[in-house]
Amino acid sequence: MKSPGNGGPGNGGPGNGGPGNGGPGRGNDQCDDICGETYQIKVQGGSCDVYQLFTLHKDHTVNLIDNTENNFSPGRGIESQPFTSQLGGWRCVGRNRIQMRTASYNHQVPSSSTPSTLTFNYYVLTFTRNGEYVQGTYKFEYYRLGSYPLDFSSRPLPNRSFGPYDVKGKQFDFFRP
Repeated sequence: MKSPGNGGPGNGGPGNGGPGNGGPGRGNDQCDDICGETYQIKVQGGSCDVYQLFTLHKDHTVNLIDNTENNFSPGRGIESQPFTSQLGGWRCVGRNRIQMRTASYNHQVPSSSTPSTLTFNYYVLTFTRNGEYVQGTYKFEYYRLGSYPLDFSSRPLPNRSFGPYDVKGKQFDFFRP
């Protein structure tokens, strides 16, 4: 079993090491320096490279969008499905290091027997050069619709856990002073 601090599922589903475990980061780890910032990251590996934009909010929530939301398959033999943007939270786990945990929905494609699912996404990211650059890992798992992060019985669907994948990116500035 992985500990909740390692960012990822443990026994008992995502509630024991997955999303929703613990609260916002506290302490003098300089994570608050990245609050309100937007980053563009490239997830390398899997069936293709994926680009994502995310914003870390001061209330420790995160919003994330992805360039493959209209149609994505994480691997051979897995049907491509469109999915929603990701919503979730983040916490500080060390100096300039955070855990992000988000959720999104995969949509059932018309005329397909592949059902809609819920996805739990796990990121561990480290920020360097005064928050300008970011790198880390990303993994995700598909769950049955109606699953809850803290339910002990929550388990990923069989053969539907992916990653970890390497992540690299930098701050995405809309305005320069």
